[in-house]
Amino acid sequence: GMKNRFLDNRLQLNIEGFIWDYTNQQVNFVGLDINGRTANRTQNVGASKIKGVEVETRFLLTPTSLISADIQYLDAQQKVFTYSAGAGNPPLTGCAVSFNAAATGTTPPYTINCAGNDSYNSPRWTINLAGQQTVPIGDHELVLSIDTQYKSGRNLGFAYLPEQRIGSTWITNAQVSFGSPDKGWSIAAYVRNIEGNRIQLFNSTHPTALFLTAGQSAPRTYGVRGSFKF
Repeated sequence: GMKNRFLDNRLQLNIEGFIWDYTNQQVNFVGLDINGRTANRTQNVGASKIKGVEVETRFLLTPTSLISADIQYLDAQQKVFTYSAGAGNPPLTGCAVSFNAAATGTTPPYTINCAGNDSYNSPRWTINLAGQQTVPIGDHELVLSIDTQYKSGRNLGFAYLPEQRIGSTWITNAQVSFGSPDKGWSIAAYVRNIEGNRIQLFNSTHPTALFLTAGQSAPRTYGVRGSFKF
């Protein structure tokens, strides 16, 4: 990677590329043990290869206007992804499942193979954009800011069920603040998730009831806050 500053430090441009060969990869999940009981489990699932590029820039367009952007490209592939499940119902998964009828009390009867899938929680593209405008008002300042984030489609759980994949998402926030230039005090009005989208943050399977549990982001939220430093 490299870090750069141009135009009397008004423009910052950072570029990073990376390749990871991840072996002996472990995951934590709730599953069945060899006796068919629900347990928090940690298993070595295999290996993945992760590569990508990130470009980050900040530009002071005027002494009071700042814009920034961060663009990430990620290619994360599960080269080997195999784990076991204990006695009970067949595991709820979108991956290949094999059953060992000769399994003993010390050997899990189910083997799940998810090799070849993208790593979960790994969107191919992530884009962050932001802008900030400062308006001097006497001995104080008014600051207007906005930021938005885009993520491409991604899997949210390692079971790789169709219900665990979501499409691309946008979320935008904005704020107006007024206060002293030294940040000694300020009052701000804000709105988060302007679009009002309820984006899934996680999606996991239940090992015995065979249903999915999902969590979502907060709806559109707005409010006022103040701060004072002493």
